[in-house]
Amino acid sequence: EKTQAKFQEYNNFVNHCNQFKGWLNGCREQLAKCTYQNDNRQTVRDKKCSIQSLLNNDQGDELLKATAKAAQICKVGLSRSGEREIDNKLHELHSEYNVYKSKLDEIKSASEFGAAKWKDYDLQFAKCASWLNNIEPIIMQFDNLQCDLVNKRAKLEEFQQEHLQQVFNWQTEFHVLNVKAQQLLETCFDSSISNAFTQLSSRYNQLVSQSKNILHALEQRFQEHQQQQSILSECVEFLEMCKEKQNQIKKHLISKQLNEMNSNLYSIKLLIESLKHQDNRIKYLNDLTTKVCQHTHPNGVKSIQESVETMKQDYNKLIKILNQDKELIESKVNQTNEFDKLWEQLI
Repeated sequence: EKTQAKFQEYNNFVNHCNQFKGWLNGCREQLAKCTYQNDNRQTVRDKKCSIQSLLNNDQGDELLKATAKAAQICKVGLSRSGEREIDNKLHELHSEYNVYKSKLDEIKSASEFGAAKWKDYDLQFAKCASWLNNIEPIIMQFDNLQCDLVNKRAKLEEFQQEHLQQVFNWQTEFHVLNVKAQQLLETCFDSSISNAFTQLSSRYNQLVSQSKNILHALEQRFQEHQQQQSILSECVEFLEMCKEKQNQIKKHLISKQLNEMNSNLYSIKLLIESLKHQDNRIKYLNDLTTKVCQHTHPNGVKSIQESVETMKQDYNKLIKILNQDKELIESKVNQTNEFDKLWEQLI
């Protein structure tokens, strides 16, 4: 009876050992599925679920405790060698369990690291995509035509100070995204990562190119309009100066003194010559005005054209008046000369 009882105790110990090994082998098989290096998004999720399941259903300590209890009962009455055999078997089970726990912790850490890389990448991708979605329409609206020089200057300064440098500075953020994508691709064989990054990066590079083109356009539109306004102002000022001189001469048109008439005639001829020298300048102003109007909002074109047209009308009117004054004085001079000749003949 004692032998049969001891056999049952040993059998009970062996059964506990087998139960533990069966549980451990099942866990190893499940854990082995988590050792694949392909850390694509779904694989990382699956690994996390599997590892969490293994952690939640860890019966190792409980099974080992029951096995150790069966071992203690089994060792009663055994020889020293029999006790060592039981202890060695129990130690072997503990060692296998510890190896499994270490492997589980290692894979858990690797899985968490993979999940963290995905999270970092997703956050950076979302950050860059959100910024692009926000900045693209803002940048493009700067390509809209403006009505006048003041608005052209304001848009140029706003673009330079508030948006252009921001576009260039975001190159750092896209570099960070590239680094995070490369880190993912070290353990993830998912072409969608490189495709998504390439598309977003292409959008950014296109935005940089568009920003440079818009800056050039804004600078050109402002500078051409500024030059056009400057030339127009100079022409108007010159006409005003000529009008003042014409008015001064006009005060002396009634004079009958030959010397004074000749002096007035000479002054008028100089004024006419000076005005004619402005022909090329006015022609250039016309060409520049045409170009400015092409780069100006329709609401502002009429005002620009009217200003130039008013100046040209004043120019032509002044030329006409001066020619009339010139003819009048020339007629008086001729009459005076004829009178002097007749007078000399009579004397």
